[in-house]
Amino acid sequence: MYSTTDFRKGLKIEIDGTPYEIVEFQHFKPGKGGAMVRTKLRNILTGRMLAHSRAGVERKASRAQNQLSYPEDASSFVLLPANAKRLYRNLIDKQAAFEQASSNSGFNQYIAGSDKRLGVITSGIAFNYLMENFQGGCPYPVVKITQYPLPYDMLSKLYDECDELLVLEDGQPFIEEQIKGYLGKGKKVMGRLDETIRRDGELNAEKIAKALKLPMTTGPAVPDVVTNRPPALCQGCP
Repeated sequence: MYSTTDFRKGLKIEIDGTPYEIVEFQHFKPGKGGAMVRTKLRNILTGRMLAHSRAGVERKASRAQNQLSYPEDASSFVLLPANAKRLYRNLIDKQAAFEQASSNSGFNQYIAGSDKRLGVITSGIAFNYLMENFQGGCPYPVVKITQYPLPYDMLSKLYDECDELLVLEDGQPFIEEQIKGYLGKGKKVMGRLDETIRRDGELNAEKIAKALKLPMTTGPAVPDVVTNRPPALCQGCP
């Protein structure tokens, strides 16, 4: 029996009688709770991919249900034009405070690097995928974005220090589109828009390695006995 400390790419394990191969894995520790391991598995029989997270669970005492509370300004929840205009003005007035909170937030980080030829901007799971390619730490300066609005002071610092920028984000190029307008001062900004990272498809560590021109690592070839199967409900579904 394997423990999570034995996990490595290519390791074959059995879960509920089904053989799987570990394609990707990462140990991480969230802000609260114990350490976890996030694993991407491939079903050897069907070729289907499975994302798994495992962690120890510590049960604590149950808490009583929260008491009902009512808003101080109930009209804020009634979307009449008069209320909407007032609330929108309030939202605009709060933007400066939002930007200040984002710049001071511990969830947004500027991580220094020695190689200033490239600066990397990441959000969400893209940061984890980036670090999987650099076990000893990323040599490039990195801005890790987890809270919005965008921390423009960190982005400006990265732009001034580096020759080129690479934006890594899963899904649509939301951040890339914003910073190309804000940082449109002549330096090259790469990402999904210019297809340095393919515009379609899910982001992963291999696509980032290709964008950074790093050596590619692939698992063993799929055996000929494995055939494609159409989507189907699990056996336990009625």
